[in-house]
Amino acid sequence: MTKKKRKWHKPPAQIRYEKNHPQLSIRLTKSLKEFIEQVKGDKSYAAYVQDLLRKKPAELDAEAIKNAVREATEETRKKYQITYLCAGCQKPIVLLPGGKGTEEAIAHLKRNGWMHKGCTEK
Repeated sequence: MTKKKRKWHKPPAQIRYEKNHPQLSIRLTKSLKEFIEQVKGDKSYAAYVQDLLRKKPAELDAEAIKNAVREATEETRKKYQITYLCAGCQKPIVLLPGGKGTEEAIAHLKRNGWMHKGCTEK
């Protein structure tokens, strides 16, 4: 004989609480979550978000823009930079997109016939 599963009954107090305290769920990038972990300190996520929402709009906008620009710049730099070791001192040299050194490196590669692996086989 199989037992029927009973549907769980929510107590009235829980129903009232959920009605007055709706849940908010969001998805973040890994880097943004790590950033929030650092800046929220000992606060809970809920307390941190509530503090942000209580700030004046101008204050929030300036801070949000500054953080977004900083994060986007860092992500772009990490994603598109070219790093190699100096032939003389062996310290890293970083070429950033659009920089003079990057343009010179691209010109050098073109002059010396660098191609895709598939292009050299044709």
